[in-house]
Amino acid sequence: MALRLGDRNPTVRKWRQVMAARFSGYARIHGPLPGDTDEFGPRAVAWQREYEAHTHQPVDGEVSDADLIALGISPASDARAMPWLFTVHGTGMADPLGPGLPADTARDVLGHYRWQPIGNYPATPFPMKPSIDKGRAELIAQIEQRVRGDDAVALAGYSQGAVVVGQVLKHDIMNPSGRLHHLLPRVRKVVFWGNPMRQQGIAHFDHWKYPVAGEGTFGIMADRLEGLESAPFEVRDYAHAGDMYACIRDRDADEWKVMVQRLIFSVTDFFGGEDSLVEQLLEWGQRPLTETVAAATAGIEAIRFFMNLDQHNYNRFPAVDFLRAA
Repeated sequence: MALRLGDRNPTVRKWRQVMAARFSGYARIHGPLPGDTDEFGPRAVAWQREYEAHTHQPVDGEVSDADLIALGISPASDARAMPWLFTVHGTGMADPLGPGLPADTARDVLGHYRWQPIGNYPATPFPMKPSIDKGRAELIAQIEQRVRGDDAVALAGYSQGAVVVGQVLKHDIMNPSGRLHHLLPRVRKVVFWGNPMRQQGIAHFDHWKYPVAGEGTFGIMADRLEGLESAPFEVRDYAHAGDMYACIRDRDADEWKVMVQRLIFSVTDFFGGEDSLVEQLLEWGQRPLTETVAAATAGIEAIRFFMNLDQHNYNRFPAVDFLRAA
């Protein structure tokens, strides 16, 4: 596979290193060629054109497989053999190409994956369920359209996008009756940031300034992920202890948070058993003092969270390393 302007992959990095070492004189004409990047940019094109002129080739600035072999570099594998990476952005992020955690992460691993961001999904904050349903339908459609043969699959989602990924993973891939269950053996890696569906006991540190969510915590949604500890794929679920969407505990105050989340999710979810609006009001009538304190605590903690939404932001680079690793 030829290397062309705009390509980003490990073969480009190796080519840059070899060229800089063998043909250092080119730097006097075209400037230095750093070996610490995967990008085949304009300067790389200039170096390649110089190399082609000296080796009596057609001068087009593209590195052929024959060029790579002559330099002692194994040609890059066909992109069609690379896994697919499907990414879903978060609430209010209208552009699936970013900027944002999923898209920025995908751009950092383009040499390792074919990338399909999920558009045709509004990512609206209220009510959230219709938006998530559209995202789920679009993610399913894109997976069915793109994945062929033995293609491997990776998924990544942030915030509301994590819910979209979580819904497809739980109900369509891991569920034996799911529409995409036949692809379960193809799923290799899954990444979540700020995941409202986070399974209890699964949380990963993003090596940033906020502590990771504690052992007994879980996501704010009642419909949480299950069985990830024994799943045939690897998971990274990045969750901060102060991120209310991704980190609540089994206590009275957090039942009120779940109730509010259910209302935001569907507007009409007043009933439905545990932690519904009706259930919480019944508990309030039975335990007025306890539930008043719990509701007040939930309100205070929610105010603190929304005054510092930075806790819902994440460092993407651990996920980049995870996705790049074999």
